[in-house]
Amino acid sequence: MSNTRIEGIPRPNSLVEYDNEYGFQFRIQCEVPLYDEQQAMELLRHLKANNKAGFRTAKKIVTDVIEEYNKTATKPISDKSKDLIGMALDDNISQAN
Repeated sequence: MSNTRIEGIPRPNSLVEYDNEYGFQFRIQCEVPLYDEQQAMELLRHLKANNKAGFRTAKKIVTDVIEEYNKTATKPISDKSKDLIGMALDDNISQAN
């Protein structure tokens, strides 16, 4: 998982950045390790589809990767992070065409 230093203190999975449209924003970042370029390209293709089916497939890919990763990881992705990723993708599903 990524760390951002906020006022010199590491804050896991947190980003504060400037966006021209909204000004400063606070964002939560969750990282899921993909196993190869083919898997990354498949995920990207489904996200680019920008429709409900694409986001559902992307969620399944990410969920499956998390489950597989957690089987052998010394520091597994937490259930809370997994839930956050799922909620973000569910939000994309509900807003898609």
